Amino acid sequence: MLSPITQKILVVAGVFVGIGFISAGFYVAIDSAALYSLKEKANIAFSEGNYASAVASFGDISKRFPEDIEAMYSFEKAKKLLIANEDFSRARAASIAGDKLLVYALLNASDAAKEEAFIYFEEAKRMLNEATASIIADENAMSAQIIGLKKQVEKETENRVLLEAQKTKTEENLASINTAKQQTESELKNAKNELEKKAAQISAQEQKISEERARANEIAAQIESERNQKFISDLKNYTGMIVSGEDKLRIGAAELSSGNDITSLFYVGQAKTILEEARNVGDLRGQKVPSDYIDAADTALRGVVFLEEAAIKLKSASAFIDEQNSDFYSNFINDYQISFDKGVMLRQEVEQFISQK
Repeated sequence: MLSPITQKILVVAGVFVGIGFISAGFYVAIDSAALYSLKEKANIAFSEGNYASAVASFGDISKRFPEDIEAMYSFEKAKKLLIANEDFSRARAASIAGDKLLVYALLNASDAAKEEAFIYFEEAKRMLNEATASIIADENAMSAQIIGLKKQVEKETENRVLLEAQKTKTEENLASINTAKQQTESELKNAKNELEKKAAQISAQEQKISEERARANEIAAQIESERNQKFISDLKNYTGMIVSGEDKLRIGAAELSSGNDITSLFYVGQAKTILEEARNVGDLRGQKVPSDYIDAADTALRGVVFLEEAAIKLKSASAFIDEQNSDFYSNFINDYQISFDKGVMLRQEVEQFISQK
């Protein structure tokens, strides 16, 4: 039989064990309530088209509850629709300005007109269809103009043949007149001079048409060359901004590695500001330049998106500065490095393209 002291010790231990089970259940209930509240907030923002808030909310859920696959999927989808919303806003401004070609360039490859979950999907689809129809109509009008010019050239050729026939007929008449001696030498000379005048006029007209066509081709080539050179210059400037953003991220990462989280956040903030401005490289996609130029602008924009993602991961890692050996810190640093390396690789592709032009 247990002594009274031993019995009291067992009673106290049982009380503490019971309290431990109750506390564990309490914190599980709190986590479930917090997850439900965060998801509700994120889903409301997503359904209202506030994709920036949805990205932040789903990102917070993914950070706090990394096992929640649905939240991670929603986070990636919200990021896609955030970019789609930016494309749509620019396309709407271009539509108001009457620039149907820019509307088409912005929406044709954008999720704004492909993803039905996008809040302005119907309007984006309508704008893309209208822009496409307008571009086709312009092409048809140009084809009609070319046909008209072709008919004009054929008419001029007909006239030239008629003039040659008239010349031949007149020469035959002159021969007949000379043989018959029914006209004087003066009349024969005048007729010959008239024929030569007409021939000279025809030759002068042909020369003028040829010179004007050559000049038009020269001007068109010059305009195209200047437009391409300006595009390359603008692309080079944006690439310089991207390099500057990369440098700020490198410094931020080095500062964080040294334990200076405040200094790291300062440089990350500078990088985000620079990359926000560099995102305007997407505006170059609406210019009338060769397709490989547009591809280079798209590559630069994708590089900016990866670097912005790297900045987000580096900022998230700074929240665990005091837990650098934790999985959270390591995962964020690894994700930062992956996104950063992809952004740098894409920027280097653009620089290689620029160096070949």
